[in-house]
Amino acid sequence: MNKAVLLVDTNSFRRAALAKAFAVHRVSVAEAPSLFQGIAALGRADFSVLLVGEGRPASMRGLCRLARKRHPSIHILVLQRSGGSLEAVRQATGVTLHGVDGDAAAAEVVSRVEALQKMPAPMEYDPLHTALVQVDVAAALAEEQEHPPEDEDVFAEPDLAGAAPGEAPLMEGTLDNEGGAPLLMGLFAQEATGTLAVDAGPARGRYRFAAGEPVGLDEDDDALWAALLRTHRVKEGTARPAARAGGLAEALLKGGALTGDALRRHLQDELKDRLRPLVGQKEGAWRFVEAAAAADDAPRVNPFSIILEHFRRSMSPDRLLVVGRELQGRYLVPGTALALAASKLAGFVKGADVAALINGQCTVGQFYEATRLDLLMGALVVLTLEAAQLVSMADKPQAADAPRVALARVSTGDT
Repeated sequence: MNKAVLLVDTNSFRRAALAKAFAVHRVSVAEAPSLFQGIAALGRADFSVLLVGEGRPASMRGLCRLARKRHPSIHILVLQRSGGSLEAVRQATGVTLHGVDGDAAAAEVVSRVEALQKMPAPMEYDPLHTALVQVDVAAALAEEQEHPPEDEDVFAEPDLAGAAPGEAPLMEGTLDNEGGAPLLMGLFAQEATGTLAVDAGPARGRYRFAAGEPVGLDEDDDALWAALLRTHRVKEGTARPAARAGGLAEALLKGGALTGDALRRHLQDELKDRLRPLVGQKEGAWRFVEAAAAADDAPRVNPFSIILEHFRRSMSPDRLLVVGRELQGRYLVPGTALALAASKLAGFVKGADVAALINGQCTVGQFYEATRLDLLMGALVVLTLEAAQLVSMADKPQAADAPRVALARVSTGDT
């Protein structure tokens, strides 16, 4: 039996046409309308083909590398833009892939996918291996020089310290005007462990993740002491204890000036404050370098709470109440990552199973009632779900036409 297809395409009309064509051919498909939802889906189902609309080189590189890492036998089929060069995409991503005209009829694309599902696992891409080159490279390069890509498609490598020399990031990309919320939830759904390097406004920096959650902050002693005084977690007038470099927290705990719970809450709040600007940041680049899971008792933060806090601080209560009322008649449509993150959202919705509740037939008002959330908190949760691309909203109830893909954690053996 053929495995499922992951369709990642920002073109909603083409995505809908392809989904209907796959349904006719009884091919199971998981749809992802954005790069971040594609990232969330990878690693959570057994995909045989990644069908992806051609986009920015850095974003394509991150998605394709992740696909090959999580599914070594996956075939990648690119929906090419008019005048695009498949070999240029191959060189940008560094993986073996195939191409099809992005304007081709849906039936033709489905036929190509079904043919790929019957093929053996792809070879590793080698740009010097002429057997893998299916276009005239010289002609393609000449065409690119004559018709250079638009500025929005040119990716300038950011100065990020997210990878050691010679170490390729597992994922990378740009925020593409979508904000950092879906990036955080994509890592959350992946249960990714490693380091996220961000070059995006005030959120610029490096952040450690464990099982998809931001973890700890490497603060020096001076910064830690100043922050503890500023937040009144140590009493005013408390003398700073003598401590070895990096040992201030331990000295404060031993001396009784700070409790373990207070230190944990402080570190979580500082981490939220550092990452919260990423939620609303529309421009910038990011890279994620995977690392082996390690025992770490540093406090973690659920990224959903970071996104929710962004809305809490950026909108007045009166405005939230107005928005909450305006949304009540709209329908909540589940995104790719909703089922993956649902179990870790229970604390925000009073224990409700949001994956079962949000099915395209449930209005926002019905969601408020089922979760017993008041208008203020309900609006915050719904706005957070939408910003994280866990749901979208529609004016009419939505029905699923295509066979559904059951997303479940896939054991990769190396994470």
